[in-house]
Amino acid sequence: MNEQHEARVGIIKVFVAWAATLGGMNLAELLQILVLTATLLYTVLQTYVLVRDKIVKRRRERRQAGDTAAGGL
Repeated sequence: MNEQHEARVGIIKVFVAWAATLGGMNLAELLQILVLTATLLYTVLQTYVLVRDKIVKRRRERRQAGDTAAGGL
């Protein structure tokens, strides 16, 4: 009876170890996906801000150039 109990406990320990390993791998993959998604989102937002600022700057320069040309007449 004692040997059977030890064998069952051993099997349970191995199963728990495998389950923990697989769970850890899944957690690592999930965290990796989250970090990559956050990086992508940050990059897209930074690109949007840079393009928007460039467009606003060009519009402002065109207005100033138009005002200067109109004022010179």
